[in-house]
Amino acid sequence: VRTDSLGSPTGEAVAFDIFIPVIPSRDGRDRSRNLVLAAELATGRGVGGLEYSGLNLGVPGVTAATPNAGSAIDSGIAGINSDGNIELVRYRAFRGHVQYTMPGGRWSLASGYAQVEGRNLDRFSATPAKAAAIAPKIQYGFAAAFYDPQPWLRLAGELSRTRDTYNDPSNRTAANTRAQLSVLFIF
Repeated sequence: VRTDSLGSPTGEAVAFDIFIPVIPSRDGRDRSRNLVLAAELATGRGVGGLEYSGLNLGVPGVTAATPNAGSAIDSGIAGINSDGNIELVRYRAFRGHVQYTMPGGRWSLASGYAQVEGRNLDRFSATPAKAAAIAPKIQYGFAAAFYDPQPWLRLAGELSRTRDTYNDPSNRTAANTRAQLSVLFIF
């Protein structure tokens, strides 16, 4: 990241991924009775957008209007720290899910969990109001069912919940529970 006079920090990240076919396919094509487990652990700084676009954990973004920045930087990558310099946001994220395809291969069930934590957010909270808006932890869980009535058609239903934890002692958490139905055409 380069700025006119706020500094030019360099980000880095590392991720460890695993995919385990707990009950693998018998012939490499049949999805029946398959059970898979997948997980990832990622950590780094300056790697915004880990879970979804716009993820910034409450750190105000660097815009073109930020003095001495020069230009805007995507949200979640960096912010202006309490010393007035640009600093990259440090993240640690874990995600994992399990999926089972039932006998016959038409029905699948899946469940998963993800957690994102900001590791240096105290550096961006110069005032109590800014500190209260910081969200050091975001958690996400889901359960889903898929049905393939035809090889080209998939029907899906999902129930998910997102939980944000804030530094604000009077409003510590916020949750969002959603249900979604989808129709997918496979080609």
